[in-house]
Amino acid sequence: MKNKLNFYIIFYIIIVTSFFIWKQLSPLDDSLTISIAQYIVAFLLLVFFRRCSLVKDKIFPQIILSFIQIMLVVFFATEFYFTNFKNTPIVQIRFQDDPYEINSRVIRDGINRRVTNNTLKVKRYSFKIDEQNIQNFIKKYKKEIIISGNRKFVHLYFRKKNNFSLGILNVNYKDLDLIIIEDVQNLLIPYKPKIATVSFITNLLYKLKDDKVKLEQTKYQEFIWENTSHKAYPQFLLGNYYLKDYVKSDNKTYLNCAIKYYLDALSYIRVNENPETFFATVNNLMVSYYLKYLSTTKIKYKKYANLMFQKNFKIKQKVKRQIPLDMRLSFLENRIIIKNIPQVVD
Repeated sequence: MKNKLNFYIIFYIIIVTSFFIWKQLSPLDDSLTISIAQYIVAFLLLVFFRRCSLVKDKIFPQIILSFIQIMLVVFFATEFYFTNFKNTPIVQIRFQDDPYEINSRVIRDGINRRVTNNTLKVKRYSFKIDEQNIQNFIKKYKKEIIISGNRKFVHLYFRKKNNFSLGILNVNYKDLDLIIIEDVQNLLIPYKPKIATVSFITNLLYKLKDDKVKLEQTKYQEFIWENTSHKAYPQFLLGNYYLKDYVKSDNKTYLNCAIKYYLDALSYIRVNENPETFFATVNNLMVSYYLKYLSTTKIKYKKYANLMFQKNFKIKQKVKRQIPLDMRLSFLENRIIIKNIPQVVD
């Protein structure tokens, strides 16, 4: 009777301890599937049952339990390798409605076969993360890109970057403190066709290396998506590179290139498809047109800048709520600055 009582006491302690470990290892979400916590729980229970008097002196049960323990160690080592994401800036979390990771693995393995730079390899993260916690996760673990998604879309989340004013790049623009939106935080890409999507994302990852050639290649991918709004994003990034080069050097060729890339971006996108990319592109194009107006004194460029303001101003409130507040405030500040600067006279 005493042995039986000890059995239940120890069993209760193991269950409580296992539950505590489970909670501690899932700080962002409770909906775990295969996780480190589960391996620890299973391992502790196996150790306990191996020492249990019911099987302790029986050879066959001990062999079975030993085999299971060895397999757990092997699976745990594999799991740790694929979830040890400390040294990578890019992490993929499990896709929605993908319990066996079929869709997730297609994207991850496809990217990893194509990237030539090991620092851009995608690592798997076995926990699920709510959308509202993504930026907290990125900030906590110092990641650059999180890849998520479902059967229809691949969802890329980017580390939040602060918008910056022209005066930071060139002190000559200190009195004209227009704000450039550096990056967006979200991008949706159609899941199919899979080969095209994998190729597109692979090239896009090279933005972390400031590789303009790879970003340029995304424009010439000869695949047909039902929705092409994602193709605006690399053009937006290229426009940013040239706009910053212009502000630093005052070389008008760079400004013309920036305007060209922003216009290319707008040719792919509608506001309700990837609203952040649309809003950021229009803001930076508005700034570019105004700089063009200042450098040429041609009134048409000021009119173009005003048209860009109208584009973003008329966005429906439902869509506008999807755009981060700092981006909206930067846009309004730009409008106030442009409106209050007197007209340039030849």
